[in-house]
Amino acid sequence: MFGELEGLLAFPPQAVLGWPSTAWMVALWVLQAAILGGVMSWMRGRFLLASVVGAIGGPLAYLAGERMGAAVLGPSQAVALAAIGVEWAFAMPLLLWMETRARLAR
Repeated sequence: MFGELEGLLAFPPQAVLGWPSTAWMVALWVLQAAILGGVMSWMRGRFLLASVVGAIGGPLAYLAGERMGAAVLGPSQAVALAAIGVEWAFAMPLLLWMETRARLAR
């Protein structure tokens, strides 16, 4: 989520293209920001559900990136996916909470 997880996630040089991150990571963040207030609005206030969705969806996105050659998970793929799952289990409810606060502040 915030760069490389030491030893668990790496971006191959051909995937970075001179950016601080990869194009697919930037696209995921833009998509995430765009859908939080719309398509994912049904999760507002359901922080446990958001945590479960993050714990499952986050690793699946990174696994798809690895399958496309845009990331390298390892040395143990299972450990890397578990760490990403834990990270997203905390991140998704936090992002929904921040979106709700921003919406109410308008």
